[in-house]
Amino acid sequence: HETEFPKLRKLLCILLFTGICFSATSQSKLPEIDSLERLLKLKTDTARVNIMLLIGKQYQPYDSKTAEKFYQKSLKLSDSLKYIEGKAQALKFLADLKIATNDYTLSYTYVNDALELYKSLGDIEGVASCFLSFSFINNRIANYPAALEQASNALILFRQASSLDGMAQAYNNLGNIYDNMGNYQQSLHYYQKAL
Repeated sequence: HETEFPKLRKLLCILLFTGICFSATSQSKLPEIDSLERLLKLKTDTARVNIMLLIGKQYQPYDSKTAEKFYQKSLKLSDSLKYIEGKAQALKFLADLKIATNDYTLSYTYVNDALELYKSLGDIEGVASCFLSFSFINNRIANYPAALEQASNALILFRQASSLDGMAQAYNNLGNIYDNMGNYQQSLHYYQKAL
């Protein structure tokens, strides 16, 4: 029993440390969300849509239901204002949220709707980000040929838009796909390019 006490003590320390880190992470988001929510009360029209999207992004890592509510509100307001950019972003954020929660059917629908809007706007980065989301979905369901094609299309468009961040995401996703396919040499090649 004496050997169990140090193990229990070590476990307790780990749990306490984890709890403190989680609490600090959660609390560090609250002031920013509070500021955005105060700002939301003062704004109207498209600024309100953009603030709701920002609030949703802040909530997404730890409260997906609240994030989804803000995305849905911004989608509804974008529709009423005929604010296509806001609607496209809201749909894309909803798609990414649904990918994270493994709801691939709904995420596919959201991405497809966002893609059409980004195309109508001529937004190359928006279109590229939709291809990347399609690639994430197909990678997760092990449809690797489609995932590779969509990630490659995203990479081409991110290059056209000179988006280094987008290119890095596309390279990283190509690495993930090849990793899932068991092609570690090709995977490593793309991971290195992502750097």
